Amino acid sequence: WAPSDIIFKFESTYVDTLSDDPLLSPSSWQNGVGVEMPWNIGSTTMTTILQVYYGKNERAPDNLVSSTGRLFDRAAILAARWSLSSDANLLASFLYDYEGGAHYSHIAYDIKLTDALKAEISADLIEGDPDTFLGTYTKNDRACLKLSYLW
Repeated sequence: WAPSDIIFKFESTYVDTLSDDPLLSPSSWQNGVGVEMPWNIGSTTMTTILQVYYGKNERAPDNLVSSTGRLFDRAAILAARWSLSSDANLLASFLYDYEGGAHYSHIAYDIKLTDALKAEISADLIEGDPDTFLGTYTKNDRACLKLSYLW
């Protein structure tokens, strides 16, 4: 639903597993609501997103790749993309696990140096009690410098 420039989103998913595989959760519900809004800041544009998720699963998450979507079981997300120019962007996002209190932050700046060369600098920070699903990765903070050349 999108009156004017604001976009409202609602999603709901139910999954019922047909397999008896113990690695798969028997069933799950995932629900989310969100709003997306553009802002004009001088001659630039910033797009912001706020989303809240609630999921219910019969099984606790584990550290397998199949559980990565479980980050959204009880999560609120705030994100922004600021187009500083046609060649430069600033991105920031924050995910908060409102059940376990853990959080993940991402910030990045990218710039197109030439038609073929792009540079990006970014940082990812994860904080939380190691007993929480997201907090399991609390020692995995990182900073990156990336150069991309297309030919």
